[in-house]
Amino acid sequence: MDIQSKYLAFNGAIVLLIGLLCGYPFGVAINKKDEELIRAWKLAHGSLVLGGTLSLAIAGCMNFLAFDEIYKLIVSFSFITSGYFFSVSLLLEPIWRVRGLKWSKKSEAKEKNNFVFVFNTLGAVTSLTGTLGLIIGIWTTF
Repeated sequence: MDIQSKYLAFNGAIVLLIGLLCGYPFGVAINKKDEELIRAWKLAHGSLVLGGTLSLAIAGCMNFLAFDEIYKLIVSFSFITSGYFFSVSLLLEPIWRVRGLKWSKKSEAKEKNNFVFVFNTLGAVTSLTGTLGLIIGIWTTF
């Protein structure tokens, strides 16, 4: 296994662990019957588990795909950073009770919402970059 795949697998496992640990506050929110907290923790739990699992799957496949080292670097760096950007944003969303879906100019929690929004945006951009690197890298092997 090459070094990029090892780093991606290791960091994917960390994101998976964070996602699994989000299951506890998800259960607490269900018991409290707080619909907004249930939604937020369900999103964090499901998304981070899925993101960590995706990183592990890509890491396992990268050894069998004979594409250039630059694409392996782009894919691994992008998915590692994306996992951590989403980890921060999805953990802070229920804690701060903000959504972070759009830039806020007027609200009582403007700074917190905008912080989560920036991390959501960075997570989306880096995961798209990783996906494009994966597609182009695979395309070059044909």
